[in-house]
Amino acid sequence: PQDNRQHIAPEVLGQVAKVRADAGKQAPLIDYGGQTCWAVGVLIYECLMQAHPLPEYPDRYSDPVTKQVGYALDDSVVRTLPAQYSPEFNALVMALLESDPHRR
Repeated sequence: PQDNRQHIAPEVLGQVAKVRADAGKQAPLIDYGGQTCWAVGVLIYECLMQAHPLPEYPDRYSDPVTKQVGYALDDSVVRTLPAQYSPEFNALVMALLESDPHRR
């Protein structure tokens, strides 16, 4: 069975990766504030396009969590919707997939 890591916001995955790296230290609280919007954006995109909005991960990242964090933090790699969808709808989906949770 597949997990749902691809639906977890990149900033949450980044915080999880940091907690893993700092094993043994006091773990910081993880901010899930923008998580729901990210997941909704991914689900909408997947329903329409039958694919994840982020392309396949590059080889330079070895850990799946690091791959998604690195890729998602670069907004230029997020796939846009085709022209059959209105610019307003595309803008909504892209806003949900914004890498900065404070602008999401």
